[in-house]
Amino acid sequence: MKNKSVVFFDATPAWSGGANRILFLAKSLSSAGFFPHIVCLRGGRLGELAGRAGIDVFKINPVFDTDPVALCRIFFYLRRINAAVADINSPGFYWIGLAAAKLAGVKTVLTRNVPYRKQGLKRIVNKYLLYGRYDRIISLSAAVKKDLESDYGLSNVRLIYDGIFSAVSPPSPEESAAAKKTFGFAPDDIVFGLVGRLEKNKGQHVAVEAFAAVADACPRAKLLVAGAGDAGYAEYLSSLARKLNLAGRVLLAGYVEDVSAVYKASDILVHPSFYDNIPISILESLSAGRPVIASRVGGIPEVIVDNENGMLFDAGSAGQLAGKMLKMAAADYAAIGRAASPAVAEKFSVVEMKSRYIELMDELTGGSS
Repeated sequence: MKNKSVVFFDATPAWSGGANRILFLAKSLSSAGFFPHIVCLRGGRLGELAGRAGIDVFKINPVFDTDPVALCRIFFYLRRINAAVADINSPGFYWIGLAAAKLAGVKTVLTRNVPYRKQGLKRIVNKYLLYGRYDRIISLSAAVKKDLESDYGLSNVRLIYDGIFSAVSPPSPEESAAAKKTFGFAPDDIVFGLVGRLEKNKGQHVAVEAFAAVADACPRAKLLVAGAGDAGYAEYLSSLARKLNLAGRVLLAGYVEDVSAVYKASDILVHPSFYDNIPISILESLSAGRPVIASRVGGIPEVIVDNENGMLFDAGSAGQLAGKMLKMAAADYAAIGRAASPAVAEKFSVVEMKSRYIELMDELTGGSS
């Protein structure tokens, strides 16, 4: 009988698109005859939800990226559960997860979310001691796959697009009005929504800065920021909104359990990351019939076609973003969103994603499910 024990590693402290992907894939593997496990940080949402789903969870907080004590504990855990494959999803586990798995004789997969392109000595170290040591690398976009292959000469990179885990059908006007009301907005407000982990690299501050110009030109505009993460950054966003006289116009909603409510309440979604791959929130937004204004980074241009299903701007440019927000607010944004929904659902099929991932795990474990 083939060993089908697969271990996912995730070191993100707050709930994220990556954590959502891991939980979905773990459940999918379980239904396909595999035995999924998750290694994650203590106190995180992923461990809590995985435990509720009956998935074995090992919680550990490495002190630093090459923490030898954490490495030893992970090694013994992998041996104890007789792991066959380790799929490492976060930089916090890239080195110790790889080392522990190699010592335990476990096949290794690195899931690469964003490029993190390096130069000089770091590039050489990554090529020969990190990326080159993994058995397979999963890229979530064609852009990142191309970067990995060109930067490191890799031939083991597999492209597997994320699927839309929580597809939301485009809401009716009544559903949209009801959702807006739950956040304190009026039915005729033009709501710009942001969904994502709160951290500087996600660029929420750029959206707040851009919104200052939008608010002056568009009295009905509101900004809804949903997500948890860096508490210090959240406080900075709050103080920035006050400084820009946006009280009552910007809502920092924190973690929202039912993220579909954010998509229903929003008319237009904004994604201002400084670097990213193909964020799940963008896929979900388009699925919900909401056009997206996003930074031109990573794999985002593989999803957003400028001036068709959304708009693109240069990362970090609040001026460009403000112009795009005003342009979209003046357009028939509802029609743009409705037209985009079927195409994104077809290209980013969760069934296709699940099938390709299980196929890879079968390949690595040497058997069919």
